[in-house]
Parts: sequence; C-alpha cells; structure tokens
Amino acid sequence: MEQHMKNEEKLLNLLKDTYENYSVDFIKDALAEDMTYDNTWILSQITSKQEYLDYLVPKLQVMHEKNTAFNFLMVYQEGQGRPHLIFTPKNQGAFGCFTIEEEGGLIKAIHLEPANFYLPLGYKDKSAFEKFVRHGNLTKEDVIKSLSN
Repeated sequence: MEQHMKNEEKLLNLLKDTYENYSVDFIKDALAEDMTYDNTWILSQITSKQEYLDYLVPKLQVMHEKNTAFNFLMVYQEGQGRPHLIFTPKNQGAFGCFTIEEEGGLIKAIHLEPANFYLPLGYKDKSAFEKFVRHGNLTKEDVIKSLSN
C-alpha cells in the first residue's frame, strides 16, 4: 500500500476513534484548516475545520447522551487498495461509508455516503466482514436486502 493510502487509513482510524469516544480530540489536529465535509444527507457542504468541529461536537454530544454505538470495518477498494471506513449503528441495518482525501498528512476532505455505493469493494478480511454484518440478529441477506431498498 502506498504511503498516502497508509496515511488515509491512519486518519480514518482517528475518525473512528472520534465516534467511538464521542470526542473531537482524536481528530481536530488532523484536520486541514480549509478542509471540506460533504454528506449525502445534508444539503450544504462544510468548508472549514472550525465549521466542521462546530457541526460535529453537538452531534457527538447527542450520540453520547443517547448511548449510540457503532460497528466499524475498514475495507479496501479492489484494484488500488484505497481504504474506506464502513459503519453501522449497532443493531441496525443501515450502513454509511467514510472516505477521505489526505494532503500533507492532514484530512483535506471527508465524504460520507451510503455504503451501498461501495458494494463492489474488496474486503481485507472476509470473516471480519461476516461478523460485522451479523451483529445483533441481522443475517448477511438482511443487510443486502436493506441496502437494495
């Protein structure tokens, strides 16, 4: 894996730590000042580090208050090996996928899209993926069905 993809993987892991610990402390120093954030489910793009932190801090607080927890799985795009961080709220079937753009060791852009955009990805560890999709009472078929709706 080339260095910039290793950097992306490291930075995606910081994003994972941010959500698992409900704290921007893990990621704030890794964000470029002029970073952008786009999300399929929000109308406008966020165009700075401060704007993103202002968006994320209250979101994480609500998630913490509601005891929201996620399953995460790093997957690698077939062919080029680019990392993608797929997640799902525990005990639910809806998936999301974070991808980032890295520049100079910092996050230049974060993209959040439905994970079904990334179904053709190759998985680093098939058994990890199988365990991931079987959290709670979901079967692999349940997850595939929920992604096709």
